[in-house]
Amino acid sequence: MAKFLQTSLAFTAGLLCVLIGTDRFLGRRMASGWGRASVAPEVYLSVAHAGQFSTRVRALYLGDSVAHQMFPPFGEPDRDERYLANNQAISLAGQYFLLADALKHCPNARDAYLIYYPGSFENDLGPPLANDYFCGFFHKPAQIRDVFEATHDVRLSAVQIGRLLLPHILEANSNNRPMEIWSPVGGGGGIAGEGLGPEPVLMLINRFTGGARGPTPPPLPTDAQGRRPVMLSDVSRYFLPKMRDLCRARGVRLHVLPCPCSDAIPFIDHLGVYDRPFLYEPHQEFVDWIHFFRRYVDPVRRRMIAAYGLPDDSQQGTSHN
Repeated sequence: MAKFLQTSLAFTAGLLCVLIGTDRFLGRRMASGWGRASVAPEVYLSVAHAGQFSTRVRALYLGDSVAHQMFPPFGEPDRDERYLANNQAISLAGQYFLLADALKHCPNARDAYLIYYPGSFENDLGPPLANDYFCGFFHKPAQIRDVFEATHDVRLSAVQIGRLLLPHILEANSNNRPMEIWSPVGGGGGIAGEGLGPEPVLMLINRFTGGARGPTPPPLPTDAQGRRPVMLSDVSRYFLPKMRDLCRARGVRLHVLPCPCSDAIPFIDHLGVYDRPFLYEPHQEFVDWIHFFRRYVDPVRRRMIAAYGLPDDSQQGTSHN
């Protein structure tokens, strides 16, 4: 029995060494490619960018995939700004953790802009995308505690703990079995292209649009005037006040702004979530009722900057995908 236990302990120790060594090797390899092989490269870039120290940054830009079209990480025209927009699959919890990290590394930031499509607030970190898009990047013990406090979801906490223990092995496993969801629109190139190709985040997009773009807007729950109310998930209800409290404690002004929306889908902000009114664009500019065709991104971006009074140097941007 003693020999069996001794052999078992030696085997377990060896296995742990192999797993830890493999995990670190994969982590270094992924870091060398700046997340290009990741299931969620845009989230990888946002997390990496939030962790870069700078005393020059005055304004932080966070947001979902619509904001990402206009303010992609490392696309800043000026070092006074930092773009961290990625996609709504990380929920408002991920936006809060990005903001907290960015404020730690940008101590002189004075404004933070959360640019969010109204439906993005409905994300409650449900499967399947939360495993890779959220848990793969936000799994520190404090983050696990915060998310459990908001959701009381044991399954979600278990996935986060798994990512904490062997983050890169599990990420590599996800990279080797990517989820493909084809849109009826067809065409490659992803959301930024002129059609929608295999794009995992479409699963969540379809959740609040009812499907891809068609001749008429998809049916949505509305009020008596035909407007869709802004709804907050439990995750959003928990983390939006935390974002406000964090900014207040740091002397930072938090601006919650709606992404430009299709004029075919009017919204009403009965909860007072946003600091500015909705900005509507002609529905012909949208590829899926939410995201813009590439050729409209820069003009819409300039109109949004003017309408919301964003810093003028944002207008110096080049091409945004």
